[in-house]
Amino acid sequence: MKAFKFVLYLFLVSGLFWACIGEDSKSVFHFYRDQTYCADPWGYSGGENSALKIAVEDYLIDQGILGAKVTFFTEEGLRQDCFACHCTSGIRIYVQVPFQFRNRIIELGFKEV
Repeated sequence: MKAFKFVLYLFLVSGLFWACIGEDSKSVFHFYRDQTYCADPWGYSGGENSALKIAVEDYLIDQGILGAKVTFFTEEGLRQDCFACHCTSGIRIYVQVPFQFRNRIIELGFKEV
């Protein structure tokens, strides 16, 4: 009988665990922004990929957005031939943010995926 209760207890605990994981993924929102040559608010205009990630993460923290995950990809179709500050470099920056920062990141110019 003790073994049955123990197995039932483990089953209930694991069910609650998986339910919490499912809720967590629904409370994360995905956004993007196309990098420009020099008009980005984080002041990054070229260099290493790791420097771009750090610059965006630091900018978001400075703006009060915590827990953001930053990734980016080069998409040649987004690259513009001009080199003015407002022209896009072909790098699309993707950001995942918790629910409570959804409105704030939109205010900063990011678009929902």
